[in-house]
Amino acid sequence: MRMRLLQNLLLILLYQIIQIKSCTKVTFVDTLITIRGSFDATEKVTAKITGCIVPEIIAEQLGNVTVVQIECYNQSVPTLHEGAVSNLPELGYLIISYSKIKRIKQNPFNNLPHLTSLTLSYNEIESIGKNAFINLSALDTLDLSGNKIAFMDPGIFSSMPKLLSIYLQRNELELFEPEWFAEDADLYSIDLQYNFIRSIHKDTFKPFKTLYSLDLGFNRIQFIHKDAFDNLEKLSSLYLNDNRLRKLESDVFKGIKEISAVWINGNNLTYMPDKILEDLKSPNLFQLPIHTNPWQCGCYNNIVEWAAKRDVYLITTSECYSDNIPVCIYPSENEDLCLENREEDLDKMFYELYLVDDSCTE
Repeated sequence: MRMRLLQNLLLILLYQIIQIKSCTKVTFVDTLITIRGSFDATEKVTAKITGCIVPEIIAEQLGNVTVVQIECYNQSVPTLHEGAVSNLPELGYLIISYSKIKRIKQNPFNNLPHLTSLTLSYNEIESIGKNAFINLSALDTLDLSGNKIAFMDPGIFSSMPKLLSIYLQRNELELFEPEWFAEDADLYSIDLQYNFIRSIHKDTFKPFKTLYSLDLGFNRIQFIHKDAFDNLEKLSSLYLNDNRLRKLESDVFKGIKEISAVWINGNNLTYMPDKILEDLKSPNLFQLPIHTNPWQCGCYNNIVEWAAKRDVYLITTSECYSDNIPVCIYPSENEDLCLENREEDLDKMFYELYLVDDSCTE
């Protein structure tokens, strides 16, 4: 009996030591969080946290509960220190958004074996420690959108073997580096909208053979290597819209065998090589938005004819339709031909005709 009591005391002491070690520095100060726990699967309760989000601090306010989801919005949490959220074995979803996070130190998420979704969106994150996401063995979704991330260390996401979806839109990235991930990463979707990416090189997406959706829209892309998408045989959705593309290499789509939709609208494209249309032979292809490009009308007509034969839905006008928005430009010479090189500034001619009415700017 005495031996069992001693063992229990040692276990309690060990647990307390682990708690102290895991929470090395105060992260939260009078921070309001919303918790969904074992008390009711649909009910949420609010707690005010100072220190770290750990079981004993939660228990002081709510008693012993099994925490499955935590949400934190519109608070002030400048730095996520080591052990910021720890020792919650049933936690599945963690959201800390709109809370002014600037820095993520090493190992802020400790002993969270069932965490599958982590959202740190719309903060002010500039700095991420090299070991910020270690030991997140169950995580499949990571949302870092709406921050100020311009640089990340190699291997930053390599300790998440089950990662499927990563959201990096609305940051300040000029490059996407495959070295951020494990060599055997099985990503399903990557969202890179609204960054500052200028080019896509040969091996940028080479490791991601299982990728299903890739969103590169609203960047500053001017160049895509002809082999950039070669390994993406499972890719279904590819967004290249609203960039600065003046040309697509003739072999650029040769590797995407199961594509369903490609968005190339909102660029500076005037010419479409026949080889590109030939390579878009996936039986799944059903949609191709091409509007808001200064197409030569000869090239535009070729695309329209191809789409009709393939039964592909061709989107030739923007959502904000206006009679003042052209679909193509007739050059002054050889107007019915689709020529790779034109001396005329078709871009300038197109946008001189491009008049958007007031309803499109509301």
